[in-house]
Amino acid sequence: GKKHKAKSTEVQEVTGPKIVAKYEGWISIQWTKGNNGVGIEERRTEEDSGGGVRADESPGPWTKPVPLGVYRISSKFGLLLREAPERDSAISGKLNRGRFVEVMQTRVRLDGAVRARVIVPQSQNNKDGSEIGNQVGKSMVVSRDKVEKVAGDSAIDSLSQNAKNGDENGKQVDKSTSGWIDLLDAQSGTLGAKPVPLGAYVIVADEPGCEITEGGQLDSKVKGTLLPGSCMEVVATRMEEGVIRGLIASGGHVTLFVPSRAKDMIAMPVPLGTYQIIQDALMVSADIDSSSPFVRRLPLNANVDIVETHVEDRSTEGNRVRGRYVGSDSSSGGGGWITLFEVRRNCMKMYAHPKQRK
Repeated sequence: GKKHKAKSTEVQEVTGPKIVAKYEGWISIQWTKGNNGVGIEERRTEEDSGGGVRADESPGPWTKPVPLGVYRISSKFGLLLREAPERDSAISGKLNRGRFVEVMQTRVRLDGAVRARVIVPQSQNNKDGSEIGNQVGKSMVVSRDKVEKVAGDSAIDSLSQNAKNGDENGKQVDKSTSGWIDLLDAQSGTLGAKPVPLGAYVIVADEPGCEITEGGQLDSKVKGTLLPGSCMEVVATRMEEGVIRGLIASGGHVTLFVPSRAKDMIAMPVPLGTYQIIQDALMVSADIDSSSPFVRRLPLNANVDIVETHVEDRSTEGNRVRGRYVGSDSSSGGGGWITLFEVRRNCMKMYAHPKQRK
């Protein structure tokens, strides 16, 4: 597996006797398949000469990176924007809940908090006073039923309400600027902002669909179009003139949505969370590819927790959306990859359905 080394130091806090220690050593991050084709199970057998399985030598991954890209402020009371990463640095403004920012850099403090340097884009307007975002994707208005088919009612309600809050909750930073915010408290698990999801997305805009451009700018050259109902995998996000853009795995950039018009989605993320199996004896594979070794079959109505999604391009057969799960009940086993649904031309076949949050 990949491993990183940490430096060793001890810091005595001035205000009290508490000692914060950083340990020196190596940790496992995740397994990688080497050039010799040795997989997870074979490598575990080779490296574990003692005959047992070490604590960090399970299939993993054992760590999760804090991604860069677009985030939405989720803290109930908003976040302070500071000029420097130090907690006591000068305050340059406040970001209210629902505001979108782009995280460019992260830093871990000694107290376990993750600080992030963000760019706060200024609201862009045309000469006539209308928002530039309203000019992006004029055919992006979609029916609520189309969104709910994949994402469910709670997902679109949450996103649209968050964007609304960002526009209405008092005075905010109204200029294009940058600064540092509290992104995550690792000890308590409290999030100050949540990332725009990566992974599988479904195009929900009406005809002509979603344009793919060569670059990230809104006026970049168009190289293709994704039709309504097709799938794509977003690997990174950015903001351009107040518009949320995504870099897709097959190459190119697309517009995902405009925060000020959050109900008019161009593409909707396939949600993570609990799914119910609606196809009896659904095959579970060991790896991300559907052709990877068979592990087990899941019974009808079994519950699984999907923690990651991936789009498998089947060329002439359309798209297949895959999900990595961990078991939610005894019938689902230890985990693996399953097919959530397939899209072929204008038809969608679902094998698992997201359960609505109560």
